[in-house]
Amino acid sequence: MVLKLLCKGDLTRNARIVAAAAGVALLLAVALPLWQMTMISNQYPEGLRVWIYTYKLSGDLQEINTLNHYIGMHPLEEAYFPELRILPFSFVLGGLLCLLAAALKHRWITTLVLVGGGLAGLATMSVLIYRLYTFGHNLDPRAAIDIAPFMPPPIGINQLANFRVTTFFHLGSILFILALVGLLAALWVSRPSIADRHRPDKTVTMHTLSI
Repeated sequence: MVLKLLCKGDLTRNARIVAAAAGVALLLAVALPLWQMTMISNQYPEGLRVWIYTYKLSGDLQEINTLNHYIGMHPLEEAYFPELRILPFSFVLGGLLCLLAAALKHRWITTLVLVGGGLAGLATMSVLIYRLYTFGHNLDPRAAIDIAPFMPPPIGINQLANFRVTTFFHLGSILFILALVGLLAALWVSRPSIADRHRPDKTVTMHTLSI
């Protein structure tokens, strides 16, 4: 019954429109930042910023890495973020599958993208938390400035020495979440009726009649 509810049948017209919109959102998210960190202090009143995209790090990396050197923190470099080689392809694949589901009306493709996107989102969030933890805890003991291990929150505001650190999910992540919500809505509005859920498959019925 669960399989039929999630995978059987076709997307309705409205569900196809929503699935197509979700696909466009995933494709647009590739070019937009997923996460941002802003560091503000008396020395940097305008703030130092880092943006994480699906495929790169951007922002005031040189200035931040210079500060990180004094506290023994590993520099922020794309080489230490291998997931950036995978994320853009997963977003594009998800977007294209959404468009394919809208074109072919297949609910099972919509379910596939929804489940895969949900798992990918949880994995990406876990990796982000792990990166924040390791970068703030694996400090060089020979650094010029000795500070206690720390971890910037994935979302929120934190005080680190004389810096006020703010982190939040950016437009790319918002589009990603909206895409998943849209896929869930598409499955819901095109769900089989109660009668269809309990109706036996034609193949089973024909086999029974032949016996």
